[in-house]
Amino acid sequence: MYAHVTDGVVDTVGGLPIAGWTGTEWVDLKLADGEAMRQAGWFTVEQSVQPPSTAQSVYVPSYVFASGKVTELWTPRPKTAEEIKADTEATNRKAIEDSLDAAIAGLRVIRDDTNANINQNAAARIKDMAKIMLSLVRLDRGKFDGTN
Repeated sequence: MYAHVTDGVVDTVGGLPIAGWTGTEWVDLKLADGEAMRQAGWFTVEQSVQPPSTAQSVYVPSYVFASGKVTELWTPRPKTAEEIKADTEATNRKAIEDSLDAAIAGLRVIRDDTNANINQNAAARIKDMAKIMLSLVRLDRGKFDGTN
């Protein structure tokens, strides 16, 4: 990743363009040496690892030019209501998927069980199947919340 610096301020971050103006000539930045890149205002960004987000904040990058180099910094900012809502929905969806995975595993156990075992406690097996099927129907209708 590269950054363009004008008057000591990072104004562009991203890929290196094909050409850059050094103040006296256009140079092919893909072939230029480090000095020509710097004269055209382009510097390699010293990247750092993004800290993990928390329940209430995310980290956003900023770029600082100092001592002839560009450094990536991570600054926390509060999550927006939309981001919190999306996180909550993702967490809820994961809980629903986990619950349904368990329900499917339960159906497989019933399917694979012997008739003798099923006949020993048919009422319990029927209730198990009804509970699983109701969960699947509620999911299909968008009303499943991960509870039974």
